[in-house]
Amino acid sequence: MKKTKYLLMGGTVLSLGMVAPSSVFAQIDEIVVTATKRETAIQSTAIAMNAFQGEELAFKALNNVQDLQFQVPSLIYGEVLGNPQISIRGVGLPLTTGDAEQGVASHIDGVYLSRPTLSNVALGDLERVEVLRGPQGTLYGRSSTGGTINYISKKPTEDLTAGASVGVGSYGTFKGNGFVSGPVIEDQLLFRIYGTAKADNGYTDNLFDGADDLNERDEFGGRVAVRAMPTDGLTIDVQGLYYEDEGSYANAEATRTIIDNGPGITPQPGQFDPAPFSEIHDFQDTADRSTFGVTATAEWIVNDITLRSITGYYDHVRNLNHDFDHAAGTGFDGLSVARRDRSDTITQEINLSGGSFSDRIDWILGGFYLHDESRAKSFADPVGGAFFDYARTQTINSYALFGDVTLSITDSLRLVGGARASWEDQEGRSFATAGGFTNPACVGGGVYEEEFNQVTPKGGIEIDATDNVLLYGQYQKGHKPGGLNVNNCLNTYDEEIIDAFEGGIKAQLFGDRLTVNAAGFHYDYENLQTFIVSNFAAIVENAPKAKITGAEIELTANLNDMFSVDGGATWLDGEYDEFSSEDQFLFGPGAPTEDLSGNKLTRAPEWSAVMGVNLEVPTPIDFFGNVQLRGEVVYSSSYFLRRFNREFDRQAAYALGNIYASIGLGEKSQLRAFVKNVTETEYVITLFDNTSNGQINSQFGRPREWGLEISTGF
Repeated sequence: MKKTKYLLMGGTVLSLGMVAPSSVFAQIDEIVVTATKRETAIQSTAIAMNAFQGEELAFKALNNVQDLQFQVPSLIYGEVLGNPQISIRGVGLPLTTGDAEQGVASHIDGVYLSRPTLSNVALGDLERVEVLRGPQGTLYGRSSTGGTINYISKKPTEDLTAGASVGVGSYGTFKGNGFVSGPVIEDQLLFRIYGTAKADNGYTDNLFDGADDLNERDEFGGRVAVRAMPTDGLTIDVQGLYYEDEGSYANAEATRTIIDNGPGITPQPGQFDPAPFSEIHDFQDTADRSTFGVTATAEWIVNDITLRSITGYYDHVRNLNHDFDHAAGTGFDGLSVARRDRSDTITQEINLSGGSFSDRIDWILGGFYLHDESRAKSFADPVGGAFFDYARTQTINSYALFGDVTLSITDSLRLVGGARASWEDQEGRSFATAGGFTNPACVGGGVYEEEFNQVTPKGGIEIDATDNVLLYGQYQKGHKPGGLNVNNCLNTYDEEIIDAFEGGIKAQLFGDRLTVNAAGFHYDYENLQTFIVSNFAAIVENAPKAKITGAEIELTANLNDMFSVDGGATWLDGEYDEFSSEDQFLFGPGAPTEDLSGNKLTRAPEWSAVMGVNLEVPTPIDFFGNVQLRGEVVYSSSYFLRRFNREFDRQAAYALGNIYASIGLGEKSQLRAFVKNVTETEYVITLFDNTSNGQINSQFGRPREWGLEISTGF
C-alpha cells in the first residue's frame, strides 16, 4: 500500500493519544511497527497483528499479559503459580512447570525471552506492544508456532523530559512510577532512567484461621538506558533492567471436581472449598522472582543498508513454596511443594537489511545464537516423607540463519519468500530420590542429549488492489524444538511442526474513516506438543496430527470527530486428527488408552470477540482537557481445558465488560480511571488435574477491579 497514514483504534489497532487538548479520534496517525525487523506502516504489513501504543497501554491499564486477552480475541491467557500460559488462535502450550517452551514467543527490544515467567517484566515504560498472530518461522523462528509478542521500550530523548504517576485500586493496590530522559552530550549521548513499584494485597481469601490473602504481591524494578550516536548513521543503545516481585500465588481457587476413586487418594470431607477466589492454606505461600537483564543494540546505516547487532543477557530466578493439599485440619494435611529455578540466557542476532535495484527488492539476512543454562530443584514433603525429590540441569545451544525477500514485480504486485535454517542441541541431567510417588525407574541420575535441525520456508504474494486496500496470501512453516521431561524418567518429546496457510485483506475506506482487516487460515500440525499429568509428574507429550481452521475480522469505524466504534472476532475449528492418551486423573497409573481423534483442541473457543465504543468530548473549562471514555464487551464461547473433552474440562461461554475514562489536567497531566470485569464474571483460565491428591484445581480470571491513576510530565 502506498499510503502510510492510518487511523488505528480500539482493541484492533488503537492509538489513543493522551495529550488532553487534541481531538484523538479524528486524528490520522502514522503507526510504524517493526514486526518484519524493518520499519513499516502497520496497514501495509502483510501480517495479522495488533499494535498497542504506549498511550493506550496507560489508558486501558494494560499492566500484564493477561490484560491483552481482552484486546486480542484469539489470545487466551492462563496461569499457574505465576507461570503464564499463552495461546493465540488455539496454539500454545499450557505448561505448569516452565520446563518447556511456550508456543507463543516473547521478545523485549528484539531479545528472545527463554522463560514464560520473564514476560511479566516487560509491561512498563513501553513505546509499543506488537502481537503477531500465526507462526513466525522465518524472522523469529524459535518457539513461535502460535505467534510472537514484541515489547518495545521507550528510548532516550533528545530533549530533557520527565514524568511520574501514582495510582490506587481495589484489593489495596498502590503503585507509582517515574522517568527522566534527556541529553548528556547534545546530539551524541542520551539517557533514560525509569523506576516502578507496586503493592497488591491480593483477591483470594485464605480461609485458614484468618490468614493473609493469597495473590498478594510486592513489585519493584527499573531500567537504565543509554543511547550513543558517535558518528552519522551509527546508533548504539545499551540498557540494563532489574525487576523483582515477592508474595504468593493462588493455584486452586476452587476445586471444580473431586474424584473419590482417584489414584490411591481419598479427599477428606471439607478438604476443598468450592467457592471462587478462596483457598485453605495452612501456611503462607511464597513465590518470588527476580530478573536482571542487559541489552545492547548497535545499528549502522550506510547508503540505505542497515547493519544491526542485538545482544541480550538475562539472569532469572524463581523460588516457590506452595501448599498443594488445601487440607488444613484434615487427615491429608501437609503436602507442600518447593521449587527453585534459575536460568542464564545469552542471545546474539546480527542482521543486514536494505533495498536493491531501485528498491524493487527489499531484503533482510541474518543469524541468531542462543545459549541457555537452566537449573531446577523440586521436592514435596507430606508430613516428613518425601513424595518426590529431583534436581535437573539443562543446557541449550541454538543457531539459525534466516533470510526474507520481497520482490516488486510491479508497483502493486509483490512476491515474498524466505527461509530459516535452525540447529539446536540440548543436554540435560537429572537426579531423583526414592520414596512416595517417585517412579522407581527414575531413581538415580541420568543424562539426556538431543539435536533438532529444521528448515522453515515461507512464500507469499501481496497485491495493492488500491492505494488503501492490501490483499495477501502466504504459506509459512513453523517449528518448536522438542525436549526433555526432566521429572519423568528422562522421557523426551518430539519437536512440533506446523504448516500454515493464510490469506487476508487490510483496507481503509470512506476517507480513512473505516478500517477493515480480515484473514482466513488453516494449520496442519505434526507432533503437536500437549500437556498432561502422568505418573504424578507434569509432562509434555505429542499429538501426532492436529489441524486448525479459522477466520478473523477486525474493524474500526470513526463515525465523527468524537465518536468511534471498534471490534474484532475470531472463529476457530481445531481438533486432534490422530491422538491417543491416558487419563490418569480419573483412573490412576495404568489408565486405559483412549482414542482422542476428533476431540477439540484445548484453549480454542469456536467464537471469541471484543467490541468497544469510544467517546471524546471537550470540556468548557480551559484547565480541563478532553474527556475520553471507552466501554468494551469481551465474549468467548465455551472451550475445553483438557484434551479429554469431559464435561468438567469445559469452560462455559462467558462475557464481561470493561470501562475506561480519562481527562486532561492542564497541559501535561492526566487523570485516568478504569473498572475491569464490571459484570463480575467468573471464568476459569487454568484447569490442573492433580493426580497426587485426587482433585482438579481451577484458577479463575481476575474478579472485578478498579483503579485510579494520575500522571504528569515535566
